[in-house]
Amino acid sequence: MVDLAVRTLADPAVSVCRREVEWPGPTFTVDTVEWLGREQPELTLILALGSDAAAGLPAWKRVRRLLGQVQLLVFDRQGAERNGPEVLAQLRRRGLPLAGARAVTLAAPAVAAIEIRAQLATGASCAHLLSPGVAAYIREHGLYQ
Repeated sequence: MVDLAVRTLADPAVSVCRREVEWPGPTFTVDTVEWLGREQPELTLILALGSDAAAGLPAWKRVRRLLGQVQLLVFDRQGAERNGPEVLAQLRRRGLPLAGARAVTLAAPAVAAIEIRAQLATGASCAHLLSPGVAAYIREHGLYQ
């Protein structure tokens, strides 16, 4: 479904990395970042997270190592307990390495994936929240019923 959504963008600068799907056994973001760094050392890696997910970073596997290899970009999520700047301040107080970290405001729907799945489970249409290809894929495969 990510492939379908990214194709809708039709932007050559955006691509899907299947590494985590194809990796045998459990994998964590830090594993993927380290692999990307080895494969394409010329890249500047940016980890973009909603403020709700970023607030949970202290519990992530090898988070200090991860944050030492990426620039963190935190965007506000409507309905989240804290906004991006507040989350970054909290992470800094915890002493996490945040060189180059910044918060941004994005125009994004005020809905989370878990809410979309819950709506689909009730039979509601979420076509206005999904790319046409993703909506069709969900319908064709009977997902989230």
